[in-house]
Amino acid sequence: MTRNKWMLIALGVGALVPGCTFLIAPLDDVQVFDGGPPGDAGGADVTVDAPPTADATSDVPQNDGNSADASVPDSGQDVFAPDGGDGGEATADAGMDASEAGIDAGVEAGVDASTDAGTDASDAGADATADAGQDSGPAGCTFDTDCAATQDCECGPSSGNCAGASGTCGAGMQVFQTPTTDGVTASGTFTVPAGCNSIYVEAWGAGGGSGGQPSAFPPFFIPGGAGAYLGGYVTPGTFSLAPAATIKVWVGQGGATVTTGPNGIGSLNGVAANGGGGDGDPSISPAGGGGGGLTSVFQGSAGFAVAAGGGGSDITNGSIAGGSDAGVGASTSGGNATAGTNGGGGGAGDVAGGPGGATSNAPGGGGVQGNYSGIGLQLALGSGTAPGNTSAPDFDGYCAAGAGGGNPMSASGGNGCVILRCSVH
Repeated sequence: MTRNKWMLIALGVGALVPGCTFLIAPLDDVQVFDGGPPGDAGGADVTVDAPPTADATSDVPQNDGNSADASVPDSGQDVFAPDGGDGGEATADAGMDASEAGIDAGVEAGVDASTDAGTDASDAGADATADAGQDSGPAGCTFDTDCAATQDCECGPSSGNCAGASGTCGAGMQVFQTPTTDGVTASGTFTVPAGCNSIYVEAWGAGGGSGGQPSAFPPFFIPGGAGAYLGGYVTPGTFSLAPAATIKVWVGQGGATVTTGPNGIGSLNGVAANGGGGDGDPSISPAGGGGGGLTSVFQGSAGFAVAAGGGGSDITNGSIAGGSDAGVGASTSGGNATAGTNGGGGGAGDVAGGPGGATSNAPGGGGVQGNYSGIGLQLALGSGTAPGNTSAPDFDGYCAAGAGGGNPMSASGGNGCVILRCSVH
């Protein structure tokens, strides 16, 4: 090879330089030199990218000495035949380079675009799905604790223990157990939260106090009667459920044992409605217990009350509220037992209080229950010392032990208990 007449060319590239010799090189870049050695003062050296790897059938350069070369396709690569002409192969080489560049750009751009676009779309889809799932919340609830701190699990009579996650998280609830202190001051106020579409009520009236003789040896007690129960969804329109509207609650006090005079403080919408007093002096002989006070729930003039049980006498259990043996007193407060009878005091009622015992050993009558069906509530009467609907999960879950009942082993009947739940329905 002479100093000034040589070049290297890669397999498959037909670059022809007049007057130069050429070599078949391996598949590396091809460097074409000018008339001088690399780096001399002659024309600039040119580097040409190597072509793609050849397939199993090698390309065979064909040189027939004619002015035109033939391009013969084989199974994988074309065969280029260089001749003594000028520039044809350089054009082809430049075209191939351009094609490679185009392919590279197209493939890379396509891959990038497809991959990026797909990834972004997947991300967007995942985000949308995750957000939608989070916003939708749980499908249902069983207990109040399954809901947010300001919510409750509501499913009607079984609220607070909704089998099989059948409940709906409501807007909130509140429990009232502290008795009114004077029949005027409310035990508490329920402030309607936002999203409250209806009110579900569970309310137990106060129980009557025990008769008997605590000072005897051994002491003994004759239990008072149980209070009534009202429950259900309040008829729409009864209460305003606008956010921040208020509903007042007065919890009736359970009747005390073997005392005389007014007993078991209660209220009818801010007006005292107390249980009647029992008769007798337990320090001398057995005596009667007092009746329970009235429990009521009102917003303005709209609302309802839950009657209380009568007090036990010295030998006979007090009457349950609202039952067939509930007497009719002169007012919503229960009547006092007649002196000398050792009878029990009457329980307070929303229509009328039960009468006090008028004859020897007569128990107090339970308060009369009314004014409930027109606002969507249902009445459940007690049995003996147990108030109605003690099977409700809320009774054991939130009301104090013995609420609403006559207690044969203590001085007083159970206080009333009211639970108000906001429903989203």
